[in-house]
Amino acid sequence: MIPIARPSLGQNELAAVSSVFESRWLGLGKVTEDFEKRLSEMLAGRPVCATNTGTTAIELALRTIGIGAGDDVITPAMTFVATAQAIAVTGARPVLCDIDPGTLNVSVATLDQARTPNTRAVVPVDYRGVPTDIDAICAWAAPHGIRVVQDSAHSFGSFLEDGAPVGSRGDITCFSFDPIKNITCGEGGAIVFGDEEEHARANRLRVLGINSTAWSRLEAKRPWEYDVTELGFRYHMPNFAAAIGLIQLERLEEFRETKQRVLRAYMAALDGHQWLTMPASPVDRCLPFLALVLTDHRDQLMAHLREHGIGSGVQYQSLDSFSLFKNEDCGDLSVTNEIARTLLTVPILNDQTIDEQDRVSAALRAFEPVTQ
Repeated sequence: MIPIARPSLGQNELAAVSSVFESRWLGLGKVTEDFEKRLSEMLAGRPVCATNTGTTAIELALRTIGIGAGDDVITPAMTFVATAQAIAVTGARPVLCDIDPGTLNVSVATLDQARTPNTRAVVPVDYRGVPTDIDAICAWAAPHGIRVVQDSAHSFGSFLEDGAPVGSRGDITCFSFDPIKNITCGEGGAIVFGDEEEHARANRLRVLGINSTAWSRLEAKRPWEYDVTELGFRYHMPNFAAAIGLIQLERLEEFRETKQRVLRAYMAALDGHQWLTMPASPVDRCLPFLALVLTDHRDQLMAHLREHGIGSGVQYQSLDSFSLFKNEDCGDLSVTNEIARTLLTVPILNDQTIDEQDRVSAALRAFEPVTQ
């Protein structure tokens, strides 16, 4: 069975973890700092705070800028539930908005339609690896005093229209490095800040509000002494996870080329198909995360692919379909609901072979539904 997702790991990642094990310093330490520095170098020198998951990255970013009870935070209904959960756990109210039918991302228009008097932040999502128009969103948000926390869990390694990497501009950007993302740390995430003071606060909040770390105090005269300045969390990335991430960063271009090849092959295979379509995608500047197929015959297509030894999935249900969020004061979600009704995701893997690519392409091309 060709899976819908899988991490690509090898001996170099294993050796990096082994080195951390030998050091006996498994938690937050120098390897995590090295990972943060490498990310910063890739993202125009912006300061980076590495976290234990992408979900806590979003929560921590929102808490860092003071989002909490009484605040509204707009996010698209077309996203994984983690985005809305990260908002809700701060005490803020997630407000769901629709997406643009061309990009499948939020736009200034869909965000503005959902804006309330209590809107203090928005969390746009780079769905399937296609970056949102972050410059336009930040320009719209600033006059309203709205902060922008970009959920770029899908788009690490993608580029904006002018060639700048996602995360190198904007207000705050959050990444995920879980097992199936464009690179993995096993589990992990990161926040990229445009403001040094906010970065410093996030670093404190991720370690229980402590004003230093055990690693940073090693050379101090009184290494046991520190201050606690505010309530915080245990959201830091440990050394062994960062060790995996550092090796994965070395393979980023390899992963990008493979996924771009696979997505182009699928798009070519379905060009002119009677029953299946793929949404347009700026493949040349993306590190694709999802390969999306749209069809009115989803159940039949999933069964057809399964018969050919190919996994598939639905990423995602609209958030307003869940009990936790269905009573939110949602506006028009017609585009989201139509995409959610017809979407299917097929394998797009960091190490997908040409044989696997061709098997999926052939199975998609051969699909014909049974119609009444």
